[in-house]
Amino acid sequence: MREPPQYSGVRATWHYAYPISQLIQRFKYHSDLAAGHTLAQLTAQAIEPVEDRPDLLAPIPLHWRRYWQRGYNQSQLVAAELAKQWQLPLRPRLLRKIAATQTQSQLRRHQRLRNLLQNFAVREPVEGLHIGLVDDVLTTSATLEAATQKLLEAGATRVSAFILARTP
Repeated sequence: MREPPQYSGVRATWHYAYPISQLIQRFKYHSDLAAGHTLAQLTAQAIEPVEDRPDLLAPIPLHWRRYWQRGYNQSQLVAAELAKQWQLPLRPRLLRKIAATQTQSQLRRHQRLRNLLQNFAVREPVEGLHIGLVDDVLTTSATLEAATQKLLEAGATRVSAFILARTP
């Protein structure tokens, strides 16, 4: 409450719990693209912004090394489905992850924040735009905070987040 987040809102479809957590893990770590596609379609239907729609959608990026290892960015695949269903522009390269960081899932909030400090760069003009950031899981919001900060510094007027699942 003392330090409210810089983003204007978060919409998540599920709590990160069984069976959704297992589906997301299969999608993210075991290349189960069918699970990811299904989760993205259900999310598009469940949390479509009717009022106060963003001007465009952008996924949280992976560092190129992690992308190369995994072969895809799970957030980009979700963002593509949301953009298609909501008929919004998709900017998959709007943000760039500058440095390869330790996997966030094993870190505490303060470690995540420090891990992500100055780790994003904005690659396209965002002046005056409402940006919709897309990610798979929201845990501590450290990634979302860091990306939002960069977008606002670059001139975005607002940042909203659309997430598959958030931790309870």
